[in-house]
Amino acid sequence: MGLPVCYRAIRVALSLTLLTLFLSGCIGYRQTLEQVGSMARDGEYQQALKYLEESRLAASSKDRLLYLMEKGELLNLLGEYRQSHLALQEADDLTEELVTRSVSRETLSFIVNDSTIPYRGEDYESVYLNYYKALNFVALGEFEAAAVEARRVDEKLTWYFDLYGGKNSYREDAFLRFLTGLIYEAYGDLGNAQVAYRRSLNAYRKQHDLYRLTTPHALWKRLLQVSDQLGYRDEHLGYLEQAPAGLNWQQEGESLLVVLLDRGQIPPKQEAGLLVPTNRLQPIKVSVPVLGPVVRPYGQVEIRLDGMKKMGIETVCNLDAIARRSLEDKHGRILLKEAARAVAKEALVRRSEDQFGAAAGAVVRVVSILTANADLRSWSLLPSRIDMLLLPLRAGAHQVEVALGSKVVSKQVTVGKGQVAFIHERFFH
Repeated sequence: MGLPVCYRAIRVALSLTLLTLFLSGCIGYRQTLEQVGSMARDGEYQQALKYLEESRLAASSKDRLLYLMEKGELLNLLGEYRQSHLALQEADDLTEELVTRSVSRETLSFIVNDSTIPYRGEDYESVYLNYYKALNFVALGEFEAAAVEARRVDEKLTWYFDLYGGKNSYREDAFLRFLTGLIYEAYGDLGNAQVAYRRSLNAYRKQHDLYRLTTPHALWKRLLQVSDQLGYRDEHLGYLEQAPAGLNWQQEGESLLVVLLDRGQIPPKQEAGLLVPTNRLQPIKVSVPVLGPVVRPYGQVEIRLDGMKKMGIETVCNLDAIARRSLEDKHGRILLKEAARAVAKEALVRRSEDQFGAAAGAVVRVVSILTANADLRSWSLLPSRIDMLLLPLRAGAHQVEVALGSKVVSKQVTVGKGQVAFIHERFFH
């Protein structure tokens, strides 16, 4: 066997070995997330956490962020709020660290694909780390710390706006502004609460068509109630003119209960690709990530306060729509990168043909096509939408039931005069 033939054989073996390892890694994280999701949907949060901790995902350096996001949400669902915060805080720190990638990792990803480098998350995933961090602090009664997390959202959205030169659609989050206002109210800062409500109203109006959401009646009620309490007469009268007709904004009760319902799951990413012919008639594969079909949560959540059924649950956040538009924003950048990557791979194929013959070139081309995969990693446990119900109530102890299908959660809530209490529940359908 001549040296060139031997060299070609070694290169082929090495290429196929690397390809096998690469593909097995991708399959591994997908299987892990599918199993974790299946357990979570069955309410087996502890088993899901144990499976996640024992999986290869937990030991993967390039998927560390993915692991921490899933872990942090599972711990939140288990009521382990301190531990959840630690996992989510590490994830939050990691997203900042991963913004600047090392030259060596960028080079590897350029040759193969983006799945070979550490996952740094989607913009909305980074922002919703702060949502769950805020919920952890709310559950612990630490409202000032929760407001810090809400303010961090503003910093992130401003940073992404500057990063993309204002060309990104996800530059504001109406729901998180609304939630920020409620958190401010919870520790008595009505002035900042009203500022947050104003920003929420502005965002809902601007993003009505983008995310298919109307301004919630609950937000109008807070704008009217708080402006009245603060004595902002002109502002209050302005909201009265703009609010939906017949809206009963006057709060019947001394305190307020906020019920947050996370519904469904954002569908996993799928690959959309096409084969592009070259001037030598061999195709080049270009791939981009897209979300699977919309899976709408089904069934109506029923809420009872002291045995009385309460109406008026509203969808305040459409995370599915946010995720889809965010991916669409990226497609142009992804296609440019993929085109440059395809050119580089084609050059590698030609060099292999010139140096080692047609057979070697064919092998490199096969590897090139098989590794032209989109990065399909995502935070799988995120809800597809968030619903809310605000319930005015008198000071004292109350029994609250939240039910959907066979799942019934019963909680006792005790509030003082003028206080704001929160209940957060997760339904995967």
